[in-house]
Amino acid sequence: MQIKIKEAREQKKMTQKEAADTLGLQLRTYQTYEQGTREAKYDTLRQMSALFGVSIDYLLGNDLSGELLVNAERVQVVPDDPDAVAEAFRNLHPQWRRVMLCVLEEMHKAVHKPPIFRLRVSLNAASAGLGEDLDDEAFEELDVIDCPEVHHADFGVPVDGDSMEPEFSDGDIALAARTEALEPGEIGLVYYNGAGYIKRIGAGYLESLNPAYDDIPISRTDDFYIFARIIGKTTRVTHNE
Repeated sequence: MQIKIKEAREQKKMTQKEAADTLGLQLRTYQTYEQGTREAKYDTLRQMSALFGVSIDYLLGNDLSGELLVNAERVQVVPDDPDAVAEAFRNLHPQWRRVMLCVLEEMHKAVHKPPIFRLRVSLNAASAGLGEDLDDEAFEELDVIDCPEVHHADFGVPVDGDSMEPEFSDGDIALAARTEALEPGEIGLVYYNGAGYIKRIGAGYLESLNPAYDDIPISRTDDFYIFARIIGKTTRVTHNE
């Protein structure tokens, strides 16, 4: 509280003696209030509030509404001058510094928020039982990170597992463009004996990019067909607010 009384007095450009005389106090008595060795009674606080033009809560340290006025007179901030801005920040009360840091953090989040695209994404992950049908009931609309490829994708498919690392990681959303034919070397979303896979197409086999996984041979007796070409990847946007 003593810091607030002193700052309020200095804002009014009054000496301790002038403040004491106006309040009808002995100079030494007033000084004890600023030093914090004695607590002012309510009537005295009310008089100080009227004299200094601040609230009693402010004098008690419970109200920061006068803080910017106190510090605004200490430095003239030039927006394009980093040194002046830094000096203004240093002159703020620690509580206001915390407030400003919170504001700056929220501004940083807003400025750096990635662009969002609304994408139809399969409810089933590739290599986790995609099923035979990709009808409207098997999809949901999700917010994903925007990128050039999403505008050419018919839908997205969650990636399950690490067999296609390093290009596709578990949890990525692979971007799929519908097609029924792929050339060897292309990566596609395929149906193979009851499950959906994202694999690179080989000559008679499905290939994983991760060398820890064996190729999957394709024979004429296998139930196999191609859903789509994988043209890229994105990630889901999680909304915390």
